[in-house]
Amino acid sequence: LVSFTHVISCPDCGKGVEATFKFCPYCGKPLPTEEHEGSQTFVKPSMSSSQALQQISSALPLKHLLCSVCLIFVILVCK
Repeated sequence: LVSFTHVISCPDCGKGVEATFKFCPYCGKPLPTEEHEGSQTFVKPSMSSSQALQQISSALPLKHLLCSVCLIFVILVCK
């Protein structure tokens, strides 16, 4: 699952921050609260697809993986 976040630049330090933030987490300055018409809004994924795949694969418990390997081994031996 990839979620998208609106990112704006802090007018003080220039770093990218979520548009929902009221203060810059880097410099602490207040961020603009209203979007100006015609301004650009950048959307960037919170993680890349490879990071998402890695997170999903690392979430599989080792026990399930071991059971699957054992099951495949038993099936191959019993043939």
